[in-house]
Amino acid sequence: KAGDGQVIYFSGCYAGYIRPEIGEAAVSVLNHLGLTVLTPPQHCCGLPMLSKGMASRAADRVAANLKKWAEMLASASQIVVTCSSCGLALMQEWAYLVDSDTAAGIREKVIHISRLVLRHRAKLKCESADMHLAYHYPCHLKVQPDADCSVQMLAAMDGVRVSPLHTHCCGMAGSWGMAARHVDLSIAISGDMMAQLTTSTATTGVTDCPTCRMQMEQLGSKPIRHPIEIVADRIIR
Repeated sequence: KAGDGQVIYFSGCYAGYIRPEIGEAAVSVLNHLGLTVLTPPQHCCGLPMLSKGMASRAADRVAANLKKWAEMLASASQIVVTCSSCGLALMQEWAYLVDSDTAAGIREKVIHISRLVLRHRAKLKCESADMHLAYHYPCHLKVQPDADCSVQMLAAMDGVRVSPLHTHCCGMAGSWGMAARHVDLSIAISGDMMAQLTTSTATTGVTDCPTCRMQMEQLGSKPIRHPIEIVADRIIR
C-alpha cells in the first residue's frame, strides 16, 4: 500500500515457501510503520548452494533475482530481510558473484527487519502483553550490524521480558545438520542451547534463523517463533 517510503522485502525460501506467516507478519508490521512493501518475484539467495560449493548455480540464482527486481532498487530505500542467513548472503556473499558496483549498492540497502523496526519505533503501536521469551542468536546474525536488534525490538514492547540465550551454534549449521551422518554431532552441539531453552522460565523461544528454529522445534517442547511474528500479533490496527 502507499506509504512514506518504499522497501523491497526479500522473503527467502523459508518465509516464501515454508512459513509464509513470517512474511505476512513482516508486511503487516512494515505497513503499520507507514512503509510501502514491494514483494517482487524472487529466488533463493544462493547461500545453500554456496555452502555445497555450487558457485555457478548460486550465481544463476543471484542473476535471476536481479533480473526480477534490480530496477526497483533505485526507488527502494532498503532491502528488508527476515532471515539472518539471507541477509548475510546479500550483504557479503553476493559480492563474489556480481560486479562490485551492484554488490555495493545491495549491501548498502540490506537491513534486518528488526533493525528497521527499531528505526521507526516511535510509530510502533502495540498492545501490552505479559510474555517471557527466550531468544537464540543465530551465528549469521552475530556477524551483522546491531546483532542485538531483535532482542532490543522485543524488549521495547510493554510487558515483554526477553532472556537472551548466550550460546554457540545451534548445531544445525545450515543444511549440515540435516544430513543423517551428522545428526548425532548436530544434537550434541545443540546441547548447551537446548539446556538453556528447556530450563528457562520463558514460555516461548524466538530466533531469526530458519534452521535454528527447526532445531529448537525438533529437540524441544516449547513453541518457537520469529521475532516479527511476536510484534505483528500485538500491533494496534
